[in-house]
Parts: sequence; structure tokens; C-alpha cells
Amino acid sequence: MASRDDGLQLTASFRASLLGVADATVDGAGLEIRPTASGYTPSVLPPKGLGITLAFGPAKGGGFLGEQDGQYRGALSLSLGLVEVKAFGILQPRPPSGWLGRAVSELQRRRSRVRIALERQR
Repeated sequence: MASRDDGLQLTASFRASLLGVADATVDGAGLEIRPTASGYTPSVLPPKGLGITLAFGPAKGGGFLGEQDGQYRGALSLSLGLVEVKAFGILQPRPPSGWLGRAVSELQRRRSRVRIALERQR
């Protein structure tokens, strides 16, 4: 919980597990309440980070996507038996409408900057 000059922010982080097969983490999701002329206006705050891990048969791995200072950063590592996939990306969205719209349009524009390495395990 944080008090700001123009309102109040309530944020939380939580983790869920599915029988040890998958774990998910949500960081910084919440609610912002701002005073207006007609009372108070609540709005949803999107999470600052999302993570997941997986361990199911030959599939093992995980990844995390986080937002800081308007930049999105993410990493993924996934092993599928003999094949291992690793990826890392940094996304600097432009200001059009909505955070998700900016992230998707920027990813399409900068897809050449995302590097994916495929390695064979020995």
C-alpha cells in the first residue's frame, strides 16, 4: 500500500502451485484509487511482473516477464528432452494506446532484436 498525492495504490504479489507440476507468480498487481470531483475513481493496476515454471515429464523450464520504467524485460528457458530453448528480450514500447497494445506493436517492429538460441543437450 502506498499513499500518493493524487490517490492511494494497493498492490500485491502472489504465487500459485499446481501439484508441483507448474508454479505461477504475479508481482505488483493492484488497485489505484484517485479522488475526483464526484468522489473516488478506482482503476486496475496491471502486474509489474509475471513468471511461470514447468516440470512435466520431459518438459522443464520457466520464464519471467517484468516491467520497469516503461521497459519490458523477459527471459525463457525450456528443455524438451534433447532440445533446449533459451530466449531473452528487452522491449521499449512507444506511447500509443494501452500498455499491451504498445508492447505488441513494438515487439512486431523490433522482432529482429529478440534472439533465440537453440542448443542440443549432450
